[in-house]
Amino acid sequence: MYWIYLSLFILVVVLPKVINGDRLFLREDDQESILIFFVGAVGLLLYLWKENQLRFHLREKVKIQKEASRVSRDLADSYSYIAEINRKMDILKNIALGLPETSAVTPERMKEVYESILEALSLLGKTDAYFLCITDIRSGVVEKKLDAKGKRCPVLDFASLSKRSETLIREGEYVIIRSPRRLKGCFAFIILRKKNGDLEDPEIFKALAAQALFLYSIEREQKLPEVKS
Repeated sequence: MYWIYLSLFILVVVLPKVINGDRLFLREDDQESILIFFVGAVGLLLYLWKENQLRFHLREKVKIQKEASRVSRDLADSYSYIAEINRKMDILKNIALGLPETSAVTPERMKEVYESILEALSLLGKTDAYFLCITDIRSGVVEKKLDAKGKRCPVLDFASLSKRSETLIREGEYVIIRSPRRLKGCFAFIILRKKNGDLEDPEIFKALAAQALFLYSIEREQKLPEVKS
C-alpha cells in the first residue's frame, strides 16, 4: 500500500513535466490541475478504503476475542462441572463400596461409613450445618443422630414429617430430605441448612439417606456398641 502512495506522489511531481502545451479547450495549467486533483482523489479513495478495511478487521478481532473469552469461560465451567460430577460419583462409590457385609460388621467399620456419609453431606450440600437423624415412624423419637461438629440440630416434628407424602421438605432455613422408604419402622432424615438457593441433586441425598437407614438397620440388628468419636 505504501508503494501505491509513493507512486501517486511521484506522479503528482512529474505531471507538470509531462504535460506540455494546450489541448483542446484546456490550457496547460488547467490540465495539470485536473490531473493532480484526479490523482489526489484516487489517493483519498484508497486511504478511505484502507481505513474501512482496518475498522472491519478491528471489529472482527474484537468479535473473535469476545467469542474466545466466552468459549474459555464455558470450557472452564464445563471442566468445573465435570470435576464436581466426578467428585460426587467418587463419594457415592466410596460409600457404596464401604457398606459392610453382615458378616464383616464391626463398630469401627460402621463409624467409618457414617463419617463418609457425613463428609458427603458436607461436600454435596455445600453447607456447614448438616445433620442425619434416624427416627421411629410412630413416635418420632430420634433413634440415632449424627451432627456436624459444633452445630445443633433443629427441633423438628419427625412424627409429622414421616406422614407427609413428599420426601423433600423445606422448613424455614432448613431443607429436609427423607429416605424414600422406611425400614423396620424407621425413616432416615437428612437436614441441611440452606438459607438461599435450591438443593442440587436431591436424588443423591435420598440415596444417602437410604444408605444410612440400611446401615442403621444392620447396626441395630447386630446390636453393636457405638464407637465414640
